[in-house]
Amino acid sequence: MEFCVFSEAQEGASYEQQRALALAAEAGGYDGFFRSDHLMSTKGAVTDGATETWVTLAGLARETTTIRLGSLMNITEFRAPAVLPLQVAQVAAMSGGRLELGVGAAWFEPEHTGFGLAFGEPAERIDRLAAQLAALRPLVPGVPVILGGRGGEGEADLAALYADEVCANFAPPALAADIHAAAAAACERIGRDPRTLRRSVIQTVLTGPDDAAREARLSRLSEHSQRMVRNELFGTPAEVVAQLDRYADLGVDRVYLQFPHADDVEYVTWVAEAVLDLVPRAVAA
Repeated sequence: MEFCVFSEAQEGASYEQQRALALAAEAGGYDGFFRSDHLMSTKGAVTDGATETWVTLAGLARETTTIRLGSLMNITEFRAPAVLPLQVAQVAAMSGGRLELGVGAAWFEPEHTGFGLAFGEPAERIDRLAAQLAALRPLVPGVPVILGGRGGEGEADLAALYADEVCANFAPPALAADIHAAAAAACERIGRDPRTLRRSVIQTVLTGPDDAAREARLSRLSEHSQRMVRNELFGTPAEVVAQLDRYADLGVDRVYLQFPHADDVEYVTWVAEAVLDLVPRAVAA
């Protein structure tokens, strides 16, 4: 199982903070650094310091040397169809072939309407994503494509047709198993070996050496986020390892660990040492 650092960069993370997280991920032995693709804070404020995904990834491509880099999840309406393939190809080259492209059908309507972009019903968003993938894939050979979602209609078919990896976004084990099984069934329907489609999940990780440390990190989150996090990778290091084991038992190949606070670089290092080093070799392989 691979482990990547994931940053919700739209929540005020500066480029320097993302750089620090990426360098800490690289030094700590993580497999990658990935960031979200939003134009504004998902808390609803345009001015909370969102940074642009591809500008950031271009910078990190030159400032890191070994880890994978990518977006989770690139949104169709944000970039012109003629521009995105150039951005992907150029950042892939700048990184020496370490780029991965995460894509999704979008979920946050306010940033679309706020910037005058089309949103529409789920079926419309899936259709737009399908058209983008059909045009994009031939133009960026060698760049792995990650299709993320939560099991919406049409996602499994797109994963089977175009993706190298299917990602269950913030999904507990049971939902992740359903999403991955649906993608595997879609592969079989078109004659693709399901084993060629990697399985991944995104989960927030909130742990610490003691109750006080965990509660301190938890207290920085909104009440809604606190409730959500308690159902993700939450608890003592041993409890988090046990939760990771459940995903490993389901055949998950990679976990994107969302770190809630962009200024908590030491936490990225601590999790690598105190949590990931406890994952048995049979799970980590």
